[in-house]
Amino acid sequence: MSATLPESHGAALIVAGDRGDRRVLFDVLDQHSFEEIYSAKDIAQAREFLGPGISIDLAVVEFGSNLREAVAFCAELQAQGGHAVPVIGIVAGRGRQWGAGDLPACVVEWLASPVRAGDVQARLEVALAQRPAVAQRPVVPGAASEQYRFAFDGSLDELALVDPVSGRILDVNDTFVRRSGYARSRLIGSRM
Repeated sequence: MSATLPESHGAALIVAGDRGDRRVLFDVLDQHSFEEIYSAKDIAQAREFLGPGISIDLAVVEFGSNLREAVAFCAELQAQGGHAVPVIGIVAGRGRQWGAGDLPACVVEWLASPVRAGDVQARLEVALAQRPAVAQRPVVPGAASEQYRFAFDGSLDELALVDPVSGRILDVNDTFVRRSGYARSRLIGSRM
């Protein structure tokens, strides 16, 4: 028997100079089931950790003092991912004027800095509607990935893997079983 994780939105990238903006953006993206969220203070830092194995599915990029660099970075994201990456642009600074040739075609929505959670939420819904969903991964309850199994089983803390949407327990460690007094088979599949 296998379950399916809630719709995954893949990987998101935040490039914003203002720490408060990055924090608000991260919180909103985190609420939307992005598997990975990368955050950088500028384009140079974003380029450092975006390697060949990383595919971005949505980007929020600040268009600050160097518009050409931001436009070029958006083009790099499109080329690197091999698919259209929707970009939500952040307008940094008041009274910014752009020529028609400066605006990148991949920007689907705009935000003003400082960003507000409600604005991000609305722009994010538009951006997500304009791209195909990332394939859902099947999950077999009780079957844990080898990447975390050692730390999970060896922990002295009570640990449980819980589906965030249904609230059902997918797996528990030995400490959880010992301290709860319930059999693992009884716990897996029950609600937390």
